[in-house]
Amino acid sequence: VDNFTARFDSFVSSDVLRILVEAVRFNLKALEIFILLP
Repeated sequence: VDNFTARFDSFVSSDVLRILVEAVRFNLKALEIFILLP
């Protein structure tokens, strides 16, 4: 369990999380535009 926790912490601090956050922000912005379009 400790190994998994350390691995998860290293993953969170990596650039992958940053890329995921940017993707989520982009999707939310696109969704907002799609909702406001009509």
